[in-house]
Amino acid sequence: MPKLLHVGWTLLALSFFVIIFSFFGFLIYEGFLFIFSNPQSFLDFFIWPLSVGGIIGIVGEFCWIAFLAGGSLLIIHVIKKVLTTEKRPEVVGASKINREDVQVITVIPAYNEEQNIGEVISRTFKHSDKVVVINDGSTDATEKVAKEAKAIVKNHIVNRGLGLTIRDGINEAMKLGADIIVTIDADGQYDADQIPDILEPILDGRADLVLGSRFMKGTIIHMPRLKRLGNKIITLINRNLMNLDITDAQTGFRAIKREVFEHIILTAEYTYTQEMIIRAAAEGFYIKDVPVNFYERKHGESRLIRNPAEYGLNTAMTMLRAYRDYRPMTLFGTIGVLMMFIGTLIGLYIVYEFFVLGTFETGQRLVTLSALMIMTGIQVLLFGLLADMMSRHFIKKRTVLRS
Repeated sequence: MPKLLHVGWTLLALSFFVIIFSFFGFLIYEGFLFIFSNPQSFLDFFIWPLSVGGIIGIVGEFCWIAFLAGGSLLIIHVIKKVLTTEKRPEVVGASKINREDVQVITVIPAYNEEQNIGEVISRTFKHSDKVVVINDGSTDATEKVAKEAKAIVKNHIVNRGLGLTIRDGINEAMKLGADIIVTIDADGQYDADQIPDILEPILDGRADLVLGSRFMKGTIIHMPRLKRLGNKIITLINRNLMNLDITDAQTGFRAIKREVFEHIILTAEYTYTQEMIIRAAAEGFYIKDVPVNFYERKHGESRLIRNPAEYGLNTAMTMLRAYRDYRPMTLFGTIGVLMMFIGTLIGLYIVYEFFVLGTFETGQRLVTLSALMIMTGIQVLLFGLLADMMSRHFIKKRTVLRS
């Protein structure tokens, strides 16, 4: 049954991407075909209001060109915003923390890692006061090896997924009095001896959440190309959603101050990496990344992401929820404006057909579609404004309470 589930998710994701790319490919193909087969009609597209004549035609042409220019500039702005990130200001005047004054607890999620976890725990203990292993329904000797290595082991009867496993580990670390929580994978691909490196920005007062970036040192070559591409896309979305200067949003090697988890709630079951970053940034916590090594796996195969398609869809849902909670105007505003833009284009085509071509072949259905798209777009936009107002009020209230 799990294999059938994975195949189902894969086929669903594949069909989704095929439909999206086919749709845009069709639009581009038809557009070029129309331009090259009928250049005069392409020119008429820009100057058709003039055919009405008189002052109405001149005013209409001005409004039409302004509409096209405004839409083009808006698209360019969105593309520029996606490709560039404004840096957040650095922390100024924050007090430093002595390592001896804080308790560092490392959380290790594990699933069938009997060959790797013993060495990871022993190296982690060099830089941590306690090590908590969440055994996520392993069917091998992972629990036994972890206990022999003196780790605190908590078991899931069945495999529950990475998101729930990390949440349980963090809750356990909080109960044990952790001041700083470190997370690291059980497969040995991260270097546990670099824990002091990811602790340093927190101890220096420069960050509340530190990400161990595999891209900054170029050791990401051991990751499959598909996962690497997905990582870059997700990181780009995180960078621009929360205005962060980070290079690896998917890393499982990170250090987090206790205060972060006192003010955010993780809800995702299958992944936690993006949600933690987004919610921490939205609450005003400072996030930095530091370069870490990433080694080739010595034993076994990767088990953190067993099905890329399923993981990708779950990640997409997590990102959508983050936009809904912290950037509702970006989410609903984009959808609303896009619907209004499409509805307006349809309406303008109807006007062009009626006044320039002298026909009305589109009929009532296209008129209804144009009006429906515009009205729905306005409603979605207004909903985004309301949600944005409520979100800002909530975040401001939480920030005041934290201060």
